[in-house]
Amino acid sequence: METLQCQGLGTKVSKSRKFTIKEIILFFLDARLNVGDNEISSHHFEDILPRYGDSNWRLKHNPSSYSRAWRAMKSNGSSDLEKIGVYSVTRKPTKSKEATWILNTLKLQSEQLTIEEM
Repeated sequence: METLQCQGLGTKVSKSRKFTIKEIILFFLDARLNVGDNEISSHHFEDILPRYGDSNWRLKHNPSSYSRAWRAMKSNGSSDLEKIGVYSVTRKPTKSKEATWILNTLKLQSEQLTIEEM
């Protein structure tokens, strides 16, 4: 049985268990945050997340299922996002038609303050 450590979630999870779409999104976002990437765009939900869910978690869902779950998570102030240290999600203003969001975390905020104080 293969297990994976999810740092932000603070737990080890077994890949043999069936995960929900929200959990897959949290694992994906947590991995991005752990490498310092706090932005997510529409194409992640339309292209990358369905492949990530299938290849890493054996979970096949269509892109609109991931998009729908993401909208629900960010619209209701989901406590799910707090599990990975995200306290708010803001829309990034861009000239592109594609939507991009910034995941605001205390960790990234404190790192930014440290850099600005130098």
